[in-house]
Amino acid sequence: MNPSGARTKTYDVALSFAGEDRPYVRQVAEYLRMHGARVFYDEFEQTALWGQNLVEGLDRIYRKDSVFVVMFISLAYRDKEWTRHERRSALSAALTSSSEYVLPVRFDSTELDGLHPTTGYLNLKNITPSALGELIVVKLRQRGVDLPEGVTRLVDGGYTGWRVLSKRYNPLSAEAAAKLTGRWHEEGQRGLYVAPSLCNAILEVLVHVPTTPRDYVAVRILMPEGVSVQSLYSTSLQQGWQNQEAMTRTIGSSWYKSRASCILSVPSAILPEDRFLLLNTEHPDFSRVEVMRSEPLQLDLRLRQA
Repeated sequence: MNPSGARTKTYDVALSFAGEDRPYVRQVAEYLRMHGARVFYDEFEQTALWGQNLVEGLDRIYRKDSVFVVMFISLAYRDKEWTRHERRSALSAALTSSSEYVLPVRFDSTELDGLHPTTGYLNLKNITPSALGELIVVKLRQRGVDLPEGVTRLVDGGYTGWRVLSKRYNPLSAEAAAKLTGRWHEEGQRGLYVAPSLCNAILEVLVHVPTTPRDYVAVRILMPEGVSVQSLYSTSLQQGWQNQEAMTRTIGSSWYKSRASCILSVPSAILPEDRFLLLNTEHPDFSRVEVMRSEPLQLDLRLRQA
């Protein structure tokens, strides 16, 4: 990379994975995209790939056009034709690179031809998609990739998140939140809390209510391309910030008043390695936020116990 931080490659990171592992990888890709990284992930590139010679195109992406290749290793990954092609291209580039190029992460202990067993890797057993995304962002910045700081804009179709709430309420209304203080907002401020994943949205409900109401729905929210976003990382907060609601409330309230962006991406207090989104419903960009779908919340009966 250019030492000045100029982004001289087409992609900051290319993700190589088997289709069986897509649910996890998709969340990593969305995290990276939301935080300003140029990521090659096939679902983001359907139009660009349409009609291409994929043998040549993918070889170029995994061998020449990316700063890093993150390789999601699993048994399925080892046995697929296309992942084998991607792997060969990436390992060929790694052979001539003076610094790390392939960043292996493991779902299991499957061995791959061409990948030296002494190569450092991450075990995904205890790493959430958001946590892996943040580690990749750190790695990119260490390499000198000039990722956007401060306010940026969602790209490539935008971002989706989840809310879990009673079907009696409007999922895009923050009137109820404005009546109370929250972790990231003061009373009177219309801040809407959205989880990047449905699991995180459910956890947020379970820690606040003794039992899960039966009339709850899961609502998927679309924050489209161009909506402004600002990110806050746990590394910039005091140790033990999860127990200092007055501090986080002051930070969120200041952001809300500034109207610097429509979205504030913050670490989750329940799972600090994950993220949570606070939307300012009074920001001009919020008019573009919409509900994609709403469906009854289906939970294991054990989660309904008090």
